[in-house]
Amino acid sequence: MKSVFEIQEIIIQRAKEKGAFIPEIELKVNDDLKSLLLKAIIKDFSNLWREKVITADFLKEYFREKELCGAGIFLEGTHETTLESIVVCGNAVVNAIGCSRSQCFGHSIVSCLSGSHSAYEHSSIETLSESIIRAYDSAKVRTGLGNSVVYTCDNATLIAKRNTVEIRNGEFIIHN
Repeated sequence: MKSVFEIQEIIIQRAKEKGAFIPEIELKVNDDLKSLLLKAIIKDFSNLWREKVITADFLKEYFREKELCGAGIFLEGTHETTLESIVVCGNAVVNAIGCSRSQCFGHSIVSCLSGSHSAYEHSSIETLSESIIRAYDSAKVRTGLGNSVVYTCDNATLIAKRNTVEIRNGEFIIHN
């Protein structure tokens, strides 16, 4: 297994090759900092993922599943978590209890009560109540009891129960 500094250098090199600048990745402490490196990755995950600096295969190669799950990154399998902020990618399914922020990529699914969530690619978010959700690409959003605001872009799909406001292409659509 590579050291955190070797992994950091690989990420920085990949980012430079893609023309991306990620200042949060630069670590300046001399301990085993995998958890801090993972926090820095999470902080800018959507950009790193979109530019393919970070992929599911990359994360599997350089981090153990326990390290990833402990940091709030879920790649595959079914999980239940009480972490406040999570990233779900690959084919993972996560029941996020008390999660206030999630980002979903790939073919992942997140179920949560409320919070602020983003779905990309072919991922799905299912929320019970009082959420702000941003859906991109071909993502799917399902709201339960309502009281949610959903921003949909591209080919994103919203399945709304009631009391949900959808904002699509600058138009407000009320789902009662």
